[in-house]
This record gives sequence, C-alpha cells and structure tokens, in this order.
Amino acid sequence: MTGLQIGQPWDAAGFRDLRLMGYADDAADQAALAAVVQAVRGSAWSVARVAAFYGHPAFDLERDARLVWQGEQPIAAAICYPTIYLHDRPPGNFELFVVPEARGHGLGSRLLAHLEQAARARGHRVLETTIDADDVPGQMFLRAHGFAVVGQSAHLTRPDLADLPDQRLPPGYVLTDLGSLPDAADHYRELANRLGAYDADYRLIEPEVLDTVAARADWEPAGIFVLTDPAGREIGVLRASGVGRAGGYLHEIRLDPAQRGHGLGMALVSAGLAYLAAGGVAQVDLDTDGPDSPPYRLAVRCGFTESHRRQQLLQRPA
Repeated sequence: MTGLQIGQPWDAAGFRDLRLMGYADDAADQAALAAVVQAVRGSAWSVARVAAFYGHPAFDLERDARLVWQGEQPIAAAICYPTIYLHDRPPGNFELFVVPEARGHGLGSRLLAHLEQAARARGHRVLETTIDADDVPGQMFLRAHGFAVVGQSAHLTRPDLADLPDQRLPPGYVLTDLGSLPDAADHYRELANRLGAYDADYRLIEPEVLDTVAARADWEPAGIFVLTDPAGREIGVLRASGVGRAGGYLHEIRLDPAQRGHGLGMALVSAGLAYLAAGGVAQVDLDTDGPDSPPYRLAVRCGFTESHRRQQLLQRPA
C-alpha cells in the first residue's frame, strides 16, 4: 500500500482508472474536495463551508490533502492536520472520506497508508480521529486497521433562543465580559486553561492557535464571559461567537468543580445565549464530552439536545 505513488493509476474490483493525486489549491480541486465531503457528510457542506473549515492558516492543503479520482470523478479524500490542537474542533489529526458507493474496495486503506507517512513527517506520534458513533462501517474499517476507541464526544444544538435559562447569581458573584480589555485573548486563554486543567481529557489552548482566532475580523471579546466569586477569584469562563451570522457557537464552558451545583454554569450559558440572541443569532451549537460529563448535563439543562455523538479513535503508527 505505501508503495503507491502520486499519480500512479490502479484498478480495484469494479473500479478502473483510479488515481491517487495531490491537492492543488484551485477551483477544480476545491470543488472536488467539497463533493467528496458532501457525499459523506451531507449537502450542507458547500464549497465555501469546506474552504472555511480548512481555512485555518496552519493548514496547507497542497501538502496536507490527497484526492482519489475515478476518471474525472473524485471519490475519496484524506487530510492530515497540522500539529497544533484546534480547540474548536473534535480531537483528531486526520480525516478520511470515501463516498458510500466506493467503499470496500481498498481506497481507504491506500489513503490511510499515505496518512501514516504524512503524520510521521509532520511530527505526529499517533494517528487520531473522531467519527460519528453511528458510522458503523467507519468504525469497523478503523478497528480493522489497529484503531481503538479511547473516548467519546457529542454535538448539541439549541434550535432557537426563546426561553433562555436562569441567569440569576448568588449574592457576591459577578458576571462580566472582556469586551473592553485589550488583552482579552490572553486573559481568556489563561483562564480557560487553568479551569480546564480540572478535566482529565482537556487540551490546552496554545497561544498560536488563539492568536490566529483573535486576528480574524469576527473575533468577539464581548462574547467572552468571566464569572468571579465573592472573594474576587475568577472561577468560570465561556466564549460565545457568531454575532451577525445565522448560527452561533459556545466554546470552552469552564467552571471550577468546587463551584458546581449552584446554578453558576447555567448563568454562564445563559449570558452567552443572551449575547448571541441580541446579535441576531437564531441557532446555537456546542461540542462537549460524552453524556456522563458535567458539561453535557449542563447543556441539556440549558435547552440543548444532542444531534449526534462521536467516537474518538487512536492508533499508534508503526
């Protein structure tokens, strides 16, 4: 498998004129990648959405992506992620897509072999990905190639912003936003990392990742809410984004574990939702750990419902 060269044709049962190609960052390959992603994830993944999703400056799709073509038809794709952790996405350092009608013919195995080589070249010590829990063929494929389930996460949605949860706080607690602070990004990162350290599977927000987010035109420090206790200690943080767009997102809902059970997490979420509602947002999404985690239970209490669940799979490269 690893001996297959870029551009070298091959045939697989029922599939002729197959070619594994590098990615050229032009309109044709952008449309090809979007077509494969749409076939796997659904029509909502337009060319623009795919371009935005992989538009983080750390990506270089001409280096990081591969396409499989059958004649002039793209039927599979693979993308190796950069080594930085992208905290607003599920855990993983690669994605692999094969259109449903082309599965079971060795395309995924060939792409995975190239991903293993790319991962080693980029400094990844393991291959890691997150897939939908109901993607049984995907799970079977990855398990057959040495992957094991090491965790799960869930995507939840609040379809409207009516009847927001209670935002009242106990006496002495104060909820403020970072809209007026010039160092809002650093403040947010340090606080989210400190509070996130209480969770066993938390990954640090690296400075270069947040620097990239904060440099964008849609950076929203006014959507970062900090909760302070009566002694003046910062014990909670949440970041909301999406003002001016149809869909919003809640990032990093973090609360000191010693402060849980007093409605403080609900007040944080309500503040983020109210901010997005005032900005014209109609629907809000978030990603969190599995159903047994405090953030998941909090999201459900705040009116979110699970839209799909994912499994995190890990493989140690040879």
